[in-house]
Amino acid sequence: MDEVDKRIISELQLNGRATLDDLAEKTGYTSMGVRRRLQRLLEQNAIKVSALMNQFYFRLLPAIVLLEVESAEAMQNLLDRFRDCPRVIQIFKTLGGYNLIAILIAEIKILWKASLLRNALLEVGLA
Repeated sequence: MDEVDKRIISELQLNGRATLDDLAEKTGYTSMGVRRRLQRLLEQNAIKVSALMNQFYFRLLPAIVLLEVESAEAMQNLLDRFRDCPRVIQIFKTLGGYNLIAILIAEIKILWKASLLRNALLEVGLA
């Protein structure tokens, strides 16, 4: 991958609907040259075509959840349970007080209710 490929990818990240002529103008190549480069990048799986969802339209927010899991068995149970959950973007095992970190996306109302529940549990000393 050279600088022209990187420029094409960068431009497509800014505007995924850029035409071959737009990309040709930005790179100094012909539209046919850009087309060949795009085809090669696609065939090599260096890039893929996809749609990005507007999370605000669907009233979704990302959240980071820190978990302290008592045992390796409990941790594995959690990992197995949430492996195919569409809301979980990534789960990381860590060292220290919190030994699991989950990055997820959920509806605003679910995150709001979860934070209220956590605050209520903190107030009575259960969290």
